[in-house]
Amino acid sequence: MVKKIEYTHKIWNMSENNNICCLIEEFAQEPDTESEIFEEITDCIWDSGSCKPIFYAVIPYLIEIASNLDYNAAKDLWCYLGSWISVQDKYRNDISEDVLELFDLSLKTAQKECIRQIVSVEKIETDDALYLYAGLFAFAKHRIGYMTMGSYKDDTVGVSTAKCSLGHLNDVMVYNSGIVPFDHEECSHDVPMAEFKSFEGNSDPQNPWIDFLDKFENVLNYGEVSEAIKSHLLLAESIVKSGITSELPMRYAFSLYGCLLYCNGSHDEGKRILHGWDKIICDECGEEFVFADGWCEDIW
Repeated sequence: MVKKIEYTHKIWNMSENNNICCLIEEFAQEPDTESEIFEEITDCIWDSGSCKPIFYAVIPYLIEIASNLDYNAAKDLWCYLGSWISVQDKYRNDISEDVLELFDLSLKTAQKECIRQIVSVEKIETDDALYLYAGLFAFAKHRIGYMTMGSYKDDTVGVSTAKCSLGHLNDVMVYNSGIVPFDHEECSHDVPMAEFKSFEGNSDPQNPWIDFLDKFENVLNYGEVSEAIKSHLLLAESIVKSGITSELPMRYAFSLYGCLLYCNGSHDEGKRILHGWDKIICDECGEEFVFADGWCEDIW
């Protein structure tokens, strides 16, 4: 059971729709993300990429609803939740502490229950996987969760932005075969090797991410993978053994996201994310840096 703000709390008075509490209860009975009820709830909490104040009270209810469904019934709702939550940090300032406390607590439940449902199925459709795995990072309050909204992962060719250590912005084009400067033609190159780092000393006893360990071990033990992919899988194993926090360095988050996709059988999409380790050269100052380290699509 998810702890939620009672309907008697004053925050519900901030909703533009006086029926929001009834809408939530109706949606719980028939949780269809294509319904008019869900559309009304969305209008109450979300406005063109920004979270309205009532958002922080409603989300724990939606997380509880998704948690009580099976994977097929819940996946679209998880995708919506991941996308919305990926930007929530920008709109928290005027929300009371008691509301935020339960909101943040519900995100831990979202990680646990969404992972439980994901590992219950053998393979996820690639389009769903791109959003669901990124959404898990959003639930962990990690910036790469913005991949749910960003264009790095777009079909055929993505567009993204990274800044060098001096803050100069660099636009790039992203292919499954690698990252190139903006408006340059595709130039295929291998996924870079990952530099291994052990995270096991930071292990969280409540860590739900460890449930992905079997997926990585199966590919390492029985799949035919390049040395570069293997290096990312070994890194991903170490990461999930300790769990994810907002402090995970971005290049390692790219490795984990890419490996989750790769082990789902979404090989091309996984490689595209792993190409976040590609080195690019700043257009303005000539600094060479790892793209993932400067990725800032969520900020600009």
